[in-house]
Amino acid sequence: MTATIKHPKTHLDWYEEICQRLDALERDASEYADEGEVLPPSGLYEFAKQTVRDLRQLAGFPNLSTPDVWLGPDGQIGLTWEAANRSLELIFSGQRVLARLTIDSNQTVLDSKVVPLELRKFAS
Repeated sequence: MTATIKHPKTHLDWYEEICQRLDALERDASEYADEGEVLPPSGLYEFAKQTVRDLRQLAGFPNLSTPDVWLGPDGQIGLTWEAANRSLELIFSGQRVLARLTIDSNQTVLDSKVVPLELRKFAS
């Protein structure tokens, strides 16, 4: 996905990186999808960007690494941050977002109100 960055000397924050990756996925989604997989609707990409922008602001603009950006087989868009034995996933589907925190092998679905706090934890 690094090919989506046109100017590698220009430093982009993680939100800008996510937006570039989502734009590239939207443009080339049919190339990434396997036969029988559903492509995300175009509005879901913008919903994901807006939601992440809002979460970023609520979290106090934490300095995070850029997450993995992926497409699910049923038209989902996913973002995954990983650090040591923890991962935080945001899964966008049908104008909803599911947040899932995994520590070791224990998964927890998060209430949307605690997602900004978890984002801050990934910055530390």
